[in-house]
Amino acid sequence: MRLRDLVRSGLTAVVASTIAVLLASVAAIAKPEAVAVELGYAAGSVVIVNSERKVYYVTGPGQAIRYGVAVGKASELWTGRTFVSDKKVDPKWIPVDGSEPVEGGDSSNPLGKRALYLDWSLLRIHGTPSRGSIGSAVSNGCIRMLNEDVMDLFERVHTGAPVFAINSRKDIGAFKTAKVGDFVYVNPDVRREAKEDEVDQAANIEASPRNRQLVEPSRNNRYYSSQPYYIARPRYETRPYRSGPSYWFD
Repeated sequence: MRLRDLVRSGLTAVVASTIAVLLASVAAIAKPEAVAVELGYAAGSVVIVNSERKVYYVTGPGQAIRYGVAVGKASELWTGRTFVSDKKVDPKWIPVDGSEPVEGGDSSNPLGKRALYLDWSLLRIHGTPSRGSIGSAVSNGCIRMLNEDVMDLFERVHTGAPVFAINSRKDIGAFKTAKVGDFVYVNPDVRREAKEDEVDQAANIEASPRNRQLVEPSRNNRYYSSQPYYIARPRYETRPYRSGPSYWFD
């Protein structure tokens, strides 16, 4: 086979692969659609199906509106029962690492155009500027939606609406009698290892010379020493470990 034919066949393969990726992306962020599906929950309920990367808003027996979403990464993927405690238009994003907040309405705001706050945590169903993340498992526990989709869901859902997260269709009807906020993690071993890694990383950061502040000898110091010594600078990035989703924000 001549070089020209090799190049041509290679380009054809690349184009075909690119088209396949684009089609998969389009499928992942398909517009919301009314579907016939029996989920086992009352009308007005919001049902997250992790394995499908979908959210269903139940409109009646055997009927729902389906949206494409992004769910939590392996260490933060959860199931259980919660409820919509608040609804906000153009929510302000306040990073937990102490960096500058992002005002509502800003195109770079990680919470997007609308946010549904779930129970008493920072867990949310919200919009996102990261359209390419829809259809994947990448968040810190929150459910991401396209801005146009979350705006549609926002208008349908009422404050107090029940929210159920199940891992797959075989779990349909689960958590009806569960306590609100009583979450079950899909990958507990992965979560435990991730939290242990966070603790180790935080310890390494604290021990780094870059995070140590030199204190010169002075009798005005609370702990007087005739020699200079170091103290750790206060850290705002390090979050304490909690078993629940209190620190989820994305």
